[in-house]
Amino acid sequence: MNPLSSITKSAVVLALLAAPSQAREPPVVQATRTPTPPNIDGHLDDPVWDQAPTIADFFQREPVEGAPPTEQTEVRILFDDDHLYFALHCFDSEADRLVANQMRRDAEFDENDNIQIILDPYNDRRGGFYFSTN
Repeated sequence: MNPLSSITKSAVVLALLAAPSQAREPPVVQATRTPTPPNIDGHLDDPVWDQAPTIADFFQREPVEGAPPTEQTEVRILFDDDHLYFALHCFDSEADRLVANQMRRDAEFDENDNIQIILDPYNDRRGGFYFSTN
C-alpha cells in the first residue's frame, strides 16, 4: 500500500509549535481530499485552500507547556492521490523579533522560532514522520 494512502486514510496527528501538553490527548485532525493541488508559492490565497477546515485550537509547548497560545496559528490540510499539503499561517505581533538564523539542512532549530508537524499515520504513538522548519 502506498504510504501516502495510509497517511491520508488514517487520522493525522498534528503537533505544531503550539502542541498540547502531555496530559492532554493529542489533537486528531482530518485532511481534506482535493481534486486540484494548491499553488505552492508561499501565499495562501489559492481558493483550493478554502476546501479544508481551519485548525486553530492549539496550545503552547514553550515557554509554558499546555498554556493557551500567545499568538494565533491556523493550519489547513489537503491531500490528493500523491501528496499531502499543509497551509500554515503563523501570526506574530512582533514579527521583527523572530529568530531564524539556522539555515543548514537537517539542522536543529532549538534556538530558533520554529513550527513542527508530527504525523502518526498508524495511530500507534510509536513511529511516524517529523517535520520542522524555522
